[in-house]
Amino acid sequence: MSEAESLKRSHAWRSQFRTRNHEAAHDTGAASAPIHCEHELVCRDKAHVVDTQELLEGLLGRLRAAGSFAFDSEFIGELSYVPKLCLIQIATSAEIALVDPLAPIELKPLWEVLADASVEKIVHAGAQDMEPVTRILGRPAVRVVDAQIAAGFARLPYPISLQRLVLHTLKVKLGKGLTFTDWQQRPLSTQQVRYAADDVRYLPAAWAELRKTLEAGGAMGWVAQECEAMCQAPPYQFSPETSFLKIRGAGALDAKHLGILRELAIWRNQTAQSADLPPRTVVSDEIMVDMARRAPSSEEKLQNIHGLPRPVRVAHGGEILAAIAQGLQQGIHVEPEMRKSDELPSDQFRIDSILAVAQSMCMAHGIDPQIAFTRGDIAEMLRALSGGKDTAGCRVMQGWRGEVVGRPLVAFCRGETPLQLGWREGMLQSKDRR
Repeated sequence: MSEAESLKRSHAWRSQFRTRNHEAAHDTGAASAPIHCEHELVCRDKAHVVDTQELLEGLLGRLRAAGSFAFDSEFIGELSYVPKLCLIQIATSAEIALVDPLAPIELKPLWEVLADASVEKIVHAGAQDMEPVTRILGRPAVRVVDAQIAAGFARLPYPISLQRLVLHTLKVKLGKGLTFTDWQQRPLSTQQVRYAADDVRYLPAAWAELRKTLEAGGAMGWVAQECEAMCQAPPYQFSPETSFLKIRGAGALDAKHLGILRELAIWRNQTAQSADLPPRTVVSDEIMVDMARRAPSSEEKLQNIHGLPRPVRVAHGGEILAAIAQGLQQGIHVEPEMRKSDELPSDQFRIDSILAVAQSMCMAHGIDPQIAFTRGDIAEMLRALSGGKDTAGCRVMQGWRGEVVGRPLVAFCRGETPLQLGWREGMLQSKDRR
């Protein structure tokens, strides 16, 4: 048995878990329930399967003619380095199509449509759905509207589930999703087809309702900026310079041990790619951080790393030790992130006070603060301002954030502009809002 096969077998329980949930998740009654929505943009027809190149080309022609469509996809991510694409759902007001990527068809023409600025694409929490476009075409999807992001600018909580969004905008109650169903199954069951179709069926209508609120509030441009940023930053692209910082627990390491973690992350990514496994199934984040912190220098010391899988240690022990040595030699320079626990009590209170002001500014514009900034973003801006430094590089000063929060907040902190809020029509509003 090869080393890659051994690693795959050691994580077979994930696939078994999906299979068990697949059997338990199906609900025949929900699958046959009628569509109770009269919105003109909701297609009430059954979904049809697209599994030949001819059918796909015909569908793409109709999508270009429509000028807008809803898009979703189903992946299985626990078995391969790149999540396996198992199903693509597409909806317009006239049809719902389920494209079968497991059939012998070339999907590049579909990715080209997603990268075509003349056609609007509507998604919900769509970062992962857009990732194949960049990976395959070398350029990002464009003119994508993420309804979850849009809702965060339309006086709704962020992030909001599809079920809650559809209930709010269309008064339709969706059934539970099939998160752990086996989307590789063919033929798809009646339940799978219905749930997959409902993931896109209501998106065109939900977006149309959200758009009314956004246009009235002048937030369309802000939504466009945030959706474009989502497409520009695909979530599954490894970067030797930055990916190691996303490992859980990396923030607790100093520069010396971060250098080790960077080299370990490069090794783990290469090993996972060769074995066609998700990196975290090769070695977990927790063990990666433990190895970086303890920096074992011999096979004997490596054996003392609790939780390091024996097959990985036997097959890759030398590579791991070499990565650790390389990290120790090169080191790394990372600007230390100020944590809340490092702040003086008086500074904590000041930052939390300004945070409350920033949150009020956002909510007065109908924007959920969670989509706009973190506490760390506000602390970064306040420290720069207090230290007489330029605040232009702070995240809260970039793009629409600078317009809504950053520049008004700087003016407020300098005593130049007071915060003027009012409560009208059951909502917090800015008195000087245009």
